Amino acid sequence: MRPLHGQPLRLFRRAHDRSHGMVGGCIGADCRASGFATVPPPRPPRLSSVPHRTNAVSQRQTSLPCPYRAVNGRQQVRLLSTQSQKASSTRAVPTKTDVTSPISTASATESSPRLPTFRLIGHPIPVPGFDQLVKLVIYLDDKIGTSLTNEELVTAYHELLMQYVDENHVVKPRRELLEEHAYVLMRTHEYLWGIVSNATDDVRRTDATGNPLRPSPLPLEILARAIQVVHATQPQEPAAVRLSKLLFSDLASRRDLPTWALRSALVALQAAKTPEERDVARMLFDDITSHPDYSPLPMDCFSITRTLMNTKENEEALLICTSAWEKYREAAVTTEVWEELLRGYARVGDEEGFNRVWDLIVKYGVIPDAGMWHQRIAVHCEVKNGRGLESARYWWHRLKHWPNLQEPELDTYEMLLRFYCRRDKRRLADELLWYMMTRDEEKGPPQGSKIDQATTNRWWRAVARWACGIGVGMEAAGIKPGLDSVNYVFQRMTRCHKTDRKKWIPLPDADMVNDVVRYVLQNERWVFAGILMEHLTRRWDIAPNREMLSLWTQYLITQDELKEARKTYEEMKKYPIPAKDDAIELRQLIRALVVTNIEKAKKIPPTNRGQEYKPPGLHDIEYFLADLEDRKLGLDIDTTISLVKYHLATHYLDLLPPLLYSTVPTFSHANLTRLVPLFIEHIQDPQTSLMSAWDSYLIMYNHFPASVITPEMRNVLMETFFSLGRSDMAITILTHTPSRPPIPLSLYVTALNGVAKTRDLENLRLVHNLINLSPSVPSPPPTNLLNALMNAYGLCDLHERAMRFWGTIRRSRAGPDHESISIVIEICGRRRGWLDVAKEIWRTLEQYKIVPTLANYLSYVNAHLAHEQWGAAWDFVKRMEEEDGVAPDEKILTTLYTSSPSDLQPQIAQWAKAHYPTIFPEQPFIKPVQSGTTTGEVAAQSNMSTSSSLGSQPKQGGLWWIFGR
Repeated sequence: MRPLHGQPLRLFRRAHDRSHGMVGGCIGADCRASGFATVPPPRPPRLSSVPHRTNAVSQRQTSLPCPYRAVNGRQQVRLLSTQSQKASSTRAVPTKTDVTSPISTASATESSPRLPTFRLIGHPIPVPGFDQLVKLVIYLDDKIGTSLTNEELVTAYHELLMQYVDENHVVKPRRELLEEHAYVLMRTHEYLWGIVSNATDDVRRTDATGNPLRPSPLPLEILARAIQVVHATQPQEPAAVRLSKLLFSDLASRRDLPTWALRSALVALQAAKTPEERDVARMLFDDITSHPDYSPLPMDCFSITRTLMNTKENEEALLICTSAWEKYREAAVTTEVWEELLRGYARVGDEEGFNRVWDLIVKYGVIPDAGMWHQRIAVHCEVKNGRGLESARYWWHRLKHWPNLQEPELDTYEMLLRFYCRRDKRRLADELLWYMMTRDEEKGPPQGSKIDQATTNRWWRAVARWACGIGVGMEAAGIKPGLDSVNYVFQRMTRCHKTDRKKWIPLPDADMVNDVVRYVLQNERWVFAGILMEHLTRRWDIAPNREMLSLWTQYLITQDELKEARKTYEEMKKYPIPAKDDAIELRQLIRALVVTNIEKAKKIPPTNRGQEYKPPGLHDIEYFLADLEDRKLGLDIDTTISLVKYHLATHYLDLLPPLLYSTVPTFSHANLTRLVPLFIEHIQDPQTSLMSAWDSYLIMYNHFPASVITPEMRNVLMETFFSLGRSDMAITILTHTPSRPPIPLSLYVTALNGVAKTRDLENLRLVHNLINLSPSVPSPPPTNLLNALMNAYGLCDLHERAMRFWGTIRRSRAGPDHESISIVIEICGRRRGWLDVAKEIWRTLEQYKIVPTLANYLSYVNAHLAHEQWGAAWDFVKRMEEEDGVAPDEKILTTLYTSSPSDLQPQIAQWAKAHYPTIFPEQPFIKPVQSGTTTGEVAAQSNMSTSSSLGSQPKQGGLWWIFGR
């Protein structure tokens, strides 16, 4: 027998023509009768076991944001024509012929980034200003709804920006500009500025007609606030980059702008990395310097130099600096500006360009300071060849020994140490570190001068840190890196300070120990860090400060000593909170408590979780969360993940809604995708009760944007609730799926297979109606979707209705596949008197030499067994290998044995053991398989969205009878 590709349509039409009688008439009936005209309108599923959640779900389903309106349970949208848009909007949309348009749409490059609209809708937690701007984006991108007035847009624009600013008008720390927020701000700015659809990325001072750019209606204060937010958060998404460019272009287009505003924008562009931002910085600098009352400030040249150096425009920066020097001298170009210019050449290792700038500086009579000398040596440290080492040592020797030169900076010493270590020049590094350690011993500060204690302490902290990393050197008997080398440095410091009366050398203190510990923790060596802190503080009688107590708390957490960590943390709270406080020890302590108490909660039996149940460790976790709130710090994503795990693992969900309400709006889309799988894993856990699983889903649905829950996740959730026998909950998940983007067919197939498994006719009709209303179902419908419908109606005992889908499949261009044949034969087996139809289908397969699958054989055997034709079923199994060359598998043999009468079972067992001893089990009577349901239930339990068809897929046209109108 050979497979025949492309023939099922014709062969089953011929088989249909030969059919007769009642069954044949049913098969040949008009397939339009199976349309949705007889299907009642969809009704929400009854959630009898969770009545307290039903109202919340129904409210979410009917409260649709503008411009959507709920009409009879369906979302009705209104598409405005161009005339009605102009009539209803308070601001006309510029056309290609509008000569006053800032940027002509005729020259648009279609390069403005786009974010799918479904990413913007379905956010259950409101953010001030965001929903109003989303309405505008839907109006612009999807041509749906109406726009707001300019005043409303400006107000919403400002409200959204204020979510990133604290009461002191400073951007909140550890806060990133979300991609959705950046996109709606970008589109709003484009609309207010006149760039409605095809926006260009070219930053120009005039449009295509030569008219100057007019500013947007945004006030200058809001524009400055937006620039502050964008450049403080440093987002990398295309929408944020586009927004940044629009902001600066809008600023540059304003006439008679105060110089302070231009300078503030130019300072904000110092970290620019794109050509667009560089061009904006050029225009701002040109506006500043061309002002009639321009008074030069070093900040102007410094900002434009840094911007140009970041974008590798070194020669242009050099030209600006030389021109400003020749015109304004030190008033415009100071040593800081020359140093920034040198840093740009040193960063790329351009020795030739650096030497040219250095010679020019000497020519101008500028005396290089320590910072410029640092760049003089740094440029050679960036050179990859061996010549860089020689040049670096030459200039270092010149800096150290030539008269009237400033003392090198500490950064220069550390740069050389790193350079020597990178080049594996251990001896040079030892000599340099030894000089750093003995420099202050030989020569103190000038007589009568005040000691710069901060600089001296920073110097010795660097000495101790490098001694811990590379050792003291051969001059001190080669003390190896680690604790001994740090002790040696501290010993010399103490001896010089106390014995030799060199008071300018400080005593070892907590800051030095902290610096050494942070150096060790770069490689996560927590054990060694704990040894350092304990030994050094005890030996040198160093009193800990807040930072040391924070490090010690983190060390105790890594060693699982939470009681001691809490004591240390309480001791740390006695010290004042520093200005830049990230509370890393507090966050780690919360996460450690979560891990510990989750293990304790697993040991609590479910019977002990009554109404008064409180999970272990809840009081402690709430206490530390209150500390975090008192320090005015938000939760980071890692701590939030730990807290979500804690509440799910302890089955204490009451505190999850307020936790998610305060954190979800601050997390990016990528971070939210790390939270959702935690809920799905909890719902799938066999230890989770049905009520807890459903409550977890409702929390996830009510607090996460719909776009975060992917179709694959919804598939898993639906299959989970179907396996628990709650098809109403599974279908509710299907109805929660947003219509944009189009719902994938796999969700409908999963829903149909699930209601088939649970025999839920009411929800079957609901899913059938949803399929009818769905725009994602193609014409003609795919075979796998028709298979699922046929199987579901067949298992719900609506056999005539199921056979109508079989007729639709036969008439389609794609034709039936092996799964279709198995399902229709199973239906014929369950319906009394329809065995002849199954036989006719099987004869058609044999006539056209189509190779059946084992599932087809099983369904045919089941059909005979359901009609009590046990002998015919046995004879068919005997002929499988003889005629078709296909040996029966264990499932077919077991089904034949368990479904046959008791007097026939010994003969079947004897025959099976004789012919198939390795396949037929020794004790086949495990559990009787109900005849007529095996293949259908297997199809209902699996997602068969990608089943292969026996015929070719249609290229055009097709039957739409299944969706009768």
